[in-house]
Amino acid sequence: MKLFTSALTLSIAAVLTVAALPAQAREGRDGGMHAPQRHDFKFEGERQTRNDRIIKRQTEQQATDKGFKRNTAVTNDQGQTATRQVEVVNDKDAGIRTRTMTGTTFDGKTVSGQSVTTRTDDGFTRQDSFTGPNGQTSTRQVDVSRDAETGTVTKNVTTTNPKGETHTHNSSHTFQPKP
Repeated sequence: MKLFTSALTLSIAAVLTVAALPAQAREGRDGGMHAPQRHDFKFEGERQTRNDRIIKRQTEQQATDKGFKRNTAVTNDQGQTATRQVEVVNDKDAGIRTRTMTGTTFDGKTVSGQSVTTRTDDGFTRQDSFTGPNGQTSTRQVDVSRDAETGTVTKNVTTTNPKGETHTHNSSHTFQPKP
C-alpha cells in the first residue's frame, strides 16, 4: 500500500508540476502572447503504468474569443478521480495573459494556481502563485528583459516556498542581434 501511495503521490506531483511550469514553456516562448489560436477538442485515452495500473484521462477544450478553457479528469484503477480546470485569457491590447488553474487530487484535496504575464517594453514579467493540496502557497516572480543593442537577455527569478523561504536566481545570455 505504501508503494501505491508513493506512486500516487508522484503521479499527482507530475500533474501539478506540468501545471506549475512557466506559461512560456507550455504555451509559447513569449509567455503565450503570440501563441497560435487555440481550437476545440475532446480527448479520451488510457495508459498502463510501470506497475501495471491503468490510468484513464478525459480532456475537453473549448476555445474562447480571448483564449481557452480546458477541463481534464484523470481516473486511476481504484476509481478515484483527479481534476484540473484551466482557463487562459489573453488581453492583447493591454499585453496581459492570465492563466488560472483549479483542481482536485485523487483524495479530493483542492489545488489552485494563477499566472499573470505582462508584456513590457523590453520583455515581460510574470507573477505565479500555487496553492497545493495541503493549503500551503508558493509564489514566483519572473522578470525578463532583452537588450537588442548588446544582444543580451537577462532573467531574474524570485521564488518563495510554502515555508516562507525566498530564493533568487539571476541569469543572462547573449544572442546574435539582428543587423
